[in-house]
Amino acid sequence: MLPTTLADVAEAMSGDIVKGAPDGVITSVSADSRSVAVGDLFIPLAGDRFDGHDYIGSALDAGAAAAVTAQPLTDDVEGRAAAVIRVDDTLRALTSLASAVRDRVSGPVVAITGSNGKTSTKELAAAVLGPSAHKAPESYNNAIGVALTLLGVDAADAPVVLEMGTNHFGEIAALVDIARPDVGVFLNAAAVHTEFLVDVDGVAREKSALPVAAARAVLNAADKRVMRYAPDCADVTTFGVGENADVGVTGVTVDALGRPSFSLRIDGVDVGTVTLRLLGRHQVGNALAAAAVGHILGVSPQDIVERLRDADAAKMRMQVERVGEVTIVNDAYNANPASVRAAFETFRDVAVDGDRWVLLGDMLELGQGAAELHGDAARLLSADWCAGFIPHGEHAGVMAEAARPTGEHDGMKAVIRCATDDDVVDALVATLRPGDALLVKGSRGARMETIVDAYRATLLDAAPSAS
Repeated sequence: MLPTTLADVAEAMSGDIVKGAPDGVITSVSADSRSVAVGDLFIPLAGDRFDGHDYIGSALDAGAAAAVTAQPLTDDVEGRAAAVIRVDDTLRALTSLASAVRDRVSGPVVAITGSNGKTSTKELAAAVLGPSAHKAPESYNNAIGVALTLLGVDAADAPVVLEMGTNHFGEIAALVDIARPDVGVFLNAAAVHTEFLVDVDGVAREKSALPVAAARAVLNAADKRVMRYAPDCADVTTFGVGENADVGVTGVTVDALGRPSFSLRIDGVDVGTVTLRLLGRHQVGNALAAAAVGHILGVSPQDIVERLRDADAAKMRMQVERVGEVTIVNDAYNANPASVRAAFETFRDVAVDGDRWVLLGDMLELGQGAAELHGDAARLLSADWCAGFIPHGEHAGVMAEAARPTGEHDGMKAVIRCATDDDVVDALVATLRPGDALLVKGSRGARMETIVDAYRATLLDAAPSAS
């Protein structure tokens, strides 16, 4: 965090200092008592199943120097704190402090939204902007995450790259109010969070609040719902595989490992060939968005090309690992119909010695059409590239029925339904053979990575020990 006096922190939060020296300096903030560092200002937040106020004492024991509170503290807890600020609402205090810190950031602030690709594009954009760029950790894309990302800035002139997500109307506008981005990137609009955003047009309308508010907009020329809002944006740069995009490509190919290569074109000029370390043809669009960000912020074409080549994949996003003699393609961070299709297309291109298997968990927050959308996803499977399918979760029955071995699924070895995570692990151990590959996909709430972890642990336990 940019060094801030306790007095300025309290003022930003509309709070009162009840203990501590006003000229004391805060240099770091935490909202999680489990990851507090020495000297942190601890801001407790309330959730559905917990209240951070219950952990103020633990945070102080872990080294926090100061605490914010909306509740009275016991004498014991207050006595352990070097400073205490009283506020009416701790979440509002967190976002207000972040907004005040944003006022002191002189480097460009980039924010990225879209139904798919936010985190991958964030990683790519940060890589393009160079090692000084400060990026959101993991998928910090709600009010808490955006605020904590801004509060993590420690160099005022460094570029900042944020993610902005939403599942209710008005959330993007609220995040824009906190971050006031200089560049707003709108990747795409798809059937995601339609339980609350109604339909894809609602998704696009909600997400458009970012590029419309930003000083400069980066828009996907290939998405008509994105481009619908171009007239409302102040300064537009487009990206995409089409001929008319400001930042585009020629000659996209995919190698045997699923890594795409392409010639990057900026303002009609080919500036170099890029082979991404990320898997999937769909990553080309994310790379183009990142290149557009770099281009409008003054990064040279040569640096854009070199930095895209060197960029690594984000965790649990088409992340490849070997578990025993099986290849796991872990894309378990999140899922929706569009990203499932992209994952299947990528997995189909990955060369394997054995069979390809797909483990697909639930796609959440799809509203009344959820069952149909899960069936549609399963029908994308084809025996010419997928030997077997393990659907898991609430909609496993619908997916299993849609993928039963008839028609284009003839030749698929098996569709396996499992009641529990442990049953899935047992099925994987019994079914997967050396040389096989497994794609794991599901929404964040499905936590499919726990199955991968358990499968890995089971194989390690079964492995013979060295003599």
